[in-house]
Amino acid sequence: MKDILTQPWMVEMILTTTNMYNHGWDERNGGNVSLLLDSDSYGEYAN
Repeated sequence: MKDILTQPWMVEMILTTTNMYNHGWDERNGGNVSLLLDSDSYGEYAN
């Protein structure tokens, strides 16, 4: 089974949210982040 935390789209989200937190942007802008994925990207992890 693949590790979801090492998938490219998850690594990108982790880096983005970490950067937002480090710059204080998450509190000022409500902390909302969206990432649009197709089912091919996350399908094997969905219940």
